Amino acid sequence: MAVVVVIALAESPPAGKQLGGEKVYFLLVTFVVAARLLLAVLPLAVPGALSVTPGMT
Repeated sequence: MAVVVVIALAESPPAGKQLGGEKVYFLLVTFVVAARLLLAVLPLAVPGALSVTPGMT
């Protein structure tokens, strides 16, 4: 996951020259990577939190 972030940072143009679309795309990629990383770590940090959440069907 860290490699994806590094590649995104390396390919991203300087902040001063970024276009609106590129910035939105970069933020979207960063958000997706962060979400995947969180979903990967959360079950390890809180065992059973996702599988036995009360109220879920």
